Amino acid sequence: MCGFQVRDSQESFGGQFLAIEASVPSDGVVSNVYSSYESKATTAALGRALDAAFSARVASWQDRLEQLKDKGKRVVAWGAGAKATTFLNIVDPAGSVILHVVDINPRKTGRFVPGSGQEIVEPNSLRELHPDVIILMNEIYRDEIASDIAGLGLNPEFLAA
Repeated sequence: MCGFQVRDSQESFGGQFLAIEASVPSDGVVSNVYSSYESKATTAALGRALDAAFSARVASWQDRLEQLKDKGKRVVAWGAGAKATTFLNIVDPAGSVILHVVDINPRKTGRFVPGSGQEIVEPNSLRELHPDVIILMNEIYRDEIASDIAGLGLNPEFLAA
């Protein structure tokens, strides 16, 4: 939209990021090809679409968690980074379904997720917690996590956030 020439675009880190290589046109002139009105209208429409998609996704996760709770399933999340903090504070803000978050970083063990308050535990704690469901905050690590979980003698269902 700003007049740059896209030289390459590709997904990276398992499709989680989009990288774009762009440059100034050969004549050195970068101009906005859209009028201000078109840009504002397009941005507003995209914002409304994003809001609707986000709201639907949140509702879907809240429904899924409620169903798991109603079935008496023990649910944990894996990964106590920024994505988990955001996810948990939006879909389970009271920490009533997801009671623990697993993280391999020993500096996080024994601490709590800001806001929603889930305790952060080390992977070996899962032997005692016996989760039925593990929500992966980053699906790119699914195979590694599944191997670790199998090594603990557990066989939970995996869901990707």
